[in-house]
Amino acid sequence: MNVSLQRSAVSGQWSAFSFQRSAVSGQPLALSYQLSAFSFVVQASSLWHRLLACEVTQIKPMLTSFIQKLIAEY
Repeated sequence: MNVSLQRSAVSGQWSAFSFQRSAVSGQPLALSYQLSAFSFVVQASSLWHRLLACEVTQIKPMLTSFIQKLIAEY
């Protein structure tokens, strides 16, 4: 199994990839992709800093958008 960490240039999120091959045929058995817990922390931290800098009327749409992104990812 190979595990590698990669960081997205766009979102700054870290992801972990794991890939398994059959010992007999060398054919791929499974490929899995998971966002690390670190990506959630980065997103939450980024949101917090944006919330500190914005007006109160902007907070609800920002939180709604953030929650929708989390639901879509997980």
